Amino acid sequence: MVSPNGADWVGTSLKYTYYSVFRIESVHPSGGPVGGGTSVTLKGSNFELGSKAACVFGSAHGSPIIIATSTLAECSAPAHTAGVYAIQVELGSGGRTRMSTATFEFFEDAEVRAVVPTSGSTAGGSQVTVLGSGFSIEPSGAACAFGEQAPVQATVLSSTAMACTAPGHVSGVAMVGVVDAQNRLYLGRVG
Repeated sequence: MVSPNGADWVGTSLKYTYYSVFRIESVHPSGGPVGGGTSVTLKGSNFELGSKAACVFGSAHGSPIIIATSTLAECSAPAHTAGVYAIQVELGSGGRTRMSTATFEFFEDAEVRAVVPTSGSTAGGSQVTVLGSGFSIEPSGAACAFGEQAPVQATVLSSTAMACTAPGHVSGVAMVGVVDAQNRLYLGRVG
């Protein structure tokens, strides 16, 4: 109601909309390659089903968000330069933006440059450090690959080093590589 003179009240069609504040509590994975395409899961609260939303990584827009539930949404990371960036979500037609405390690291494609030590027993069991660049910072899913053997679990030490235990292998030279959290294999050659 509006009063033009303080005594008479006239109805109006002006409306004010209240909405729940949405929150982003976690992002998984927390990194991916500079080429983009990493599927990112957002967990939080008060996501609005059916609303238009977009992920923003630094200043680059990812794919539109698919809101699965009021607490779970997904989008794809865009191509971006290497570095660590804050994640924002633009939600609804009102342009409401929420910055999460989570960040996303874009890293160069993995490259294997060295293995220390460069040899071990055919029985396996040697502790090996694989050195290179662009290794996924996500500890889950990271693995080392030795020749035709199934990949073995790795411990990500940094974006340039992974540690793993060499499996048993026939005598000879084996290709060594790393497998990232998105199950992509990057090979080097040790010999």
